Amino acid sequence: MLEQLRDDRIAVDVTGDGAGDMVGAIASRGRNGEIAVVVWNGTADVTKFGGEPLLDRDVELTITRLPAGRYEIRHRRLDERRSNLNRTWAALVRDRDWPDELGWQELRDADRLEDLEPVSTVAADGGSVTLEFALPMPAVSLIELTPAS
Repeated sequence: MLEQLRDDRIAVDVTGDGAGDMVGAIASRGRNGEIAVVVWNGTADVTKFGGEPLLDRDVELTITRLPAGRYEIRHRRLDERRSNLNRTWAALVRDRDWPDELGWQELRDADRLEDLEPVSTVAADGGSVTLEFALPMPAVSLIELTPAS
C-alpha cells in the first residue's frame, strides 16, 4: 500500500484511543491534487496476531486544505477478509509444501487490494472531507481522493 502514496508527504495528526501506538497514518499529495492516506491498526502483542475485537477502532479521518470541488473516494483494505494472501495460501496448501502451477495462478489472481466499498464522490465543502469507518485489528486501509472531472 505504501507504494500507492504520492510524491509529497503531508502532515497527519492521529488522536484518540490507541493513537500513535496501535493506530497510525501516513498521508501524501500528488501533483494533480490527489490525496492518498494509509491508516493502520495493529499491535506488537503477537498473541493477538489473528485479531482482537477489543482492539478494533472506529476512525474519523478528516482531510483538510483541499481546493473546493468534488472528489472521488476509493477505500481499499487489507484485513482478515479482504486482500489476504495468507488466507488464500492456507486454502491452497492443505497437505502440500508448495503450490502447483494452478496454485501459483490463484495466488497471482488474489494479489490485489480489494475495495472496502464502492467508489463514491464527495464535495470538499469548506476545503475538507471527513470519512468515518471501522478499522479492525489487524487491518490497513488505503484511502485515495482524486479530483473529479
